[in-house]
Amino acid sequence: MKLKIAICDDNEQILNEEYNMLEFILKERCIEGVVHKFSEPEELLKSTEIYDIVVLDVEMGRLNGIETADMLKKANKECIIFFVTNYESYIDEAFNKHPFRFWTKPLDKRRLDYGVECALKEINARIPRINVHIDNTNLDVPAGNIIYIYMENRRLHLITDKGDMVTRDTIKSIGEQLKDIGCFGKTSRGYYVNFNYVTEYDREYVYCEYQQKKYKVDISRRKYNDFNISFKKWLGGAK
Repeated sequence: MKLKIAICDDNEQILNEEYNMLEFILKERCIEGVVHKFSEPEELLKSTEIYDIVVLDVEMGRLNGIETADMLKKANKECIIFFVTNYESYIDEAFNKHPFRFWTKPLDKRRLDYGVECALKEINARIPRINVHIDNTNLDVPAGNIIYIYMENRRLHLITDKGDMVTRDTIKSIGEQLKDIGCFGKTSRGYYVNFNYVTEYDREYVYCEYQQKKYKVDISRRKYNDFNISFKKWLGGAK
């Protein structure tokens, strides 16, 4: 997954310091991610990005960090909030918003690094996973990493963002796990496609793409209508 982090602080120097620390932490930990910085809460709230982690100064201008966190949580309840402040007097009010961390300034890299590590564990625990058996080992594969699945010669192939994974699991057992995930559609017997990677489809093929690599998956006449309905339903509910 690509981690999305936002920082909001009306002090430009502190904003840049925290930005540089987060950039360094992501690079040091080899985490794929982006960090966006905002000098005003209003700018952050106007963003169309869905952030995994938001670092908020508590004391800002017309809109403070606590009010901003409340609005962010209404739009995305999974968002992890880090509060940073000069004033410990805000701690009781801030904790009513269930922050993941509450720090007083100046924020040092060690505390921020540990906070990011703990937040990642929390985020990963929420990610739906599919259990597969590969080389006599049980693996939990994040569902979001799977582009499509197909069965060939009694071998199940999971085409992921990291390549092809081959397992002896049955398509039926995998299909049962996919029912609770909601972003996969069945295109034909033994084929499932992750809606997140679909760019277009017609009555013959479903076209997927990841990092400029394109995939073409067969779709049967029997499954077209069901796939079409499921995809449009998912699209309507997608963020």
